[in-house]
Amino acid sequence: MKTSKDPRHLQRIKLMQGLFSYGFNKQSFSANKNLQQILIKISDIDAWIEKSAPKWTVEKINHL
Repeated sequence: MKTSKDPRHLQRIKLMQGLFSYGFNKQSFSANKNLQQILIKISDIDAWIEKSAPKWTVEKINHL
């Protein structure tokens, strides 16, 4: 059962905070390994979102 102290839950929180920070300061951003893997695939993720939510294009969603 997921708790607020679950290590995977805490890691997901850190990843989301890192992605949020990246959205504001891309030039001086140092990403850890997991964030780098996400950022490399961001165009694939955007394409998946567009396919999955045709009424909510990526431009309408707050994204990187």
